[in-house]
Amino acid sequence: MRIAYGIAVVVVSLLSSNLKAAATGPDVIVGFIDDAREDSRLGSKIGLTASTNSCNIGDSPLNWQRLPDTHHPAITLNFYRLADGRMEQLAKSWVKHGFYATNQNDCGGIPEMHRTCQAGAGGSQLRPGCSDLYTEDLNSDPRNLGPRSRITNSAKVEFDGSKAQDLTGYPPSDPAERILLVDEADLLTPGARYFVEAQYITADDATAGNARNNVTYREVKPILRSGAWVLRNESPEVRMQPALFAWKEYGAQLSEVDLDENGVKTYILVGSKAQPLAGGKFRYDYSVYNMNSDLAVQAFAVPEQQIDQSSASFKAPHSNGEIWSNDAWDSRIQGNQIIWSTRKSSEDTNANAVRWGSAYNFSFVSDKPPTTADATLTFFNAPADGGAETVVRVTAPGQ
Repeated sequence: MRIAYGIAVVVVSLLSSNLKAAATGPDVIVGFIDDAREDSRLGSKIGLTASTNSCNIGDSPLNWQRLPDTHHPAITLNFYRLADGRMEQLAKSWVKHGFYATNQNDCGGIPEMHRTCQAGAGGSQLRPGCSDLYTEDLNSDPRNLGPRSRITNSAKVEFDGSKAQDLTGYPPSDPAERILLVDEADLLTPGARYFVEAQYITADDATAGNARNNVTYREVKPILRSGAWVLRNESPEVRMQPALFAWKEYGAQLSEVDLDENGVKTYILVGSKAQPLAGGKFRYDYSVYNMNSDLAVQAFAVPEQQIDQSSASFKAPHSNGEIWSNDAWDSRIQGNQIIWSTRKSSEDTNANAVRWGSAYNFSFVSDKPPTTADATLTFFNAPADGGAETVVRVTAPGQ
């Protein structure tokens, strides 16, 4: 096994209580997600948006400059569906670039906050204990958005501020494609549960080692009112965790890969679940979620035992209006493994890798009952020391 950088692999069994400790340095979290609704339509697809309210739970100010200055949060929304035992990411937005911190006290009552707002003059910093609200209209305004691919290093949150919204060389896109664009039919799945997820990434938060808690999700219910979709809140926010954690309620195992990318902490989570089918068979479902790793994921391999290769499937959220490819991953059985992969970065720098803020799904059917085994993640951007893969514990077919 080749190891990339210094990687620690831990099996996640409970929500990590230590995430609620007061942080050293600037530490932005998503305190609230609200007002999710239809913003626009594009044929049979619906463009969704939501408001986000951030909190600085750290003990130092968080920089919040305007473009072209890069010292501000890049904000994204994701949309998930949990149905038939599978957790799938249906959509992901472009980056909304932060531009002014209002330094309000909206976060004062949440359990994660350990201090009152220490507001200062001006909006170029989010002060300790303070909040900043971006309404659903601001989060869907094309004037505030730029492609995710303009973030050239998601671990350190590096990008060229003068080109953050430059669409030279990008395919034409409708404004609806830059927010959460979903098929309207996907909002009508019987018995499904839906989740809006928000993520803030910013350079000084990452440098302080506080990126693990920058993702929050909330369950919503799509309701059609007067011809437009409203996503009604179904539960309070689950703060400082990705939406993949909702899958745990259905018996999924979550494993977390903690990485150190040149001194910056990054995280990849892998969810896995076996579901019994008729005739003594089992369906195995996997979700590979990249929270903020710049290494990204190029291949995923699971030990193979009596797998029906024709049942192998792959699904990923579409990167709309991006330079990134949306080609489906290939699958093959090789060396007692089933392997899904996209092109290597040496072959195509814009290949469909699992990049930050994205979750890709893999599935197959086997005659063998489940056990716990090692799956392999192969990185897209291999580090300079040559390490290109690591293993992670998953539910897989037994002997």
